[in-house]
Amino acid sequence: MRVIMDEFDHVFLPYWKILDKLKILNIKTKNGKEISHKDLRKAISVMIKKHPTCRWRSEKIRSKRYYILFEGYLWLVYVYFQSEKKQIDADVDFFKMRIEVYEEFLKVNSKSLWNEDI
Repeated sequence: MRVIMDEFDHVFLPYWKILDKLKILNIKTKNGKEISHKDLRKAISVMIKKHPTCRWRSEKIRSKRYYILFEGYLWLVYVYFQSEKKQIDADVDFFKMRIEVYEEFLKVNSKSLWNEDI
């Protein structure tokens, strides 16, 4: 049973576990403060609004608790809570990275969707 729960944790993360991971990575808000539960809920609402078809949030059956898929957690880290570039640029870079990961995983040859003029 423990092995199943460990695998579950690699796919679905409860909010408290995300906050712990962000703290370990020393990721802060744009104001340099530690990320609170309220900050995380705001970030997740932005994530859902910007990417409604990604379904990165899942509700636990018979519970009011939500879990975030690991890919959603990565979006929070690499897009929402990063401060190096504009969020839209970070979003595009994130999806380029995820496409490369899936192409490698599926052993698919990359098709260039990006025109050099874009």
